[in-house]
Amino acid sequence: MVTGICELARAILLIIGYWAPISARAGALLLAITAIGSILTHIRVKDSFRDTAMILFLAILSLVVFFLYQ
Repeated sequence: MVTGICELARAILLIIGYWAPISARAGALLLAITAIGSILTHIRVKDSFRDTAMILFLAILSLVVFFLYQ
C-alpha cells in the first residue's frame, strides 16, 4: 500500500515535470530507485521473469527520463 502511494506521488511529479523539468528528473530518479528495490525483492522471492518484467520496464523507462532531462 505504501509503495503504491509513493509510486503514485512520483508519477504526479513526472506529470508536473511537463512544466517544470526539475520535477520530472526528481520523480524519475525516485521512481527508478523504488523500481530497483522492487526488482531485488522479486529476485529474492524467486518470482518468474514474467512477474518481474513490468517493474524492470518501469525502471528502464524511469532512468531514460532521468537522463533525458539534464
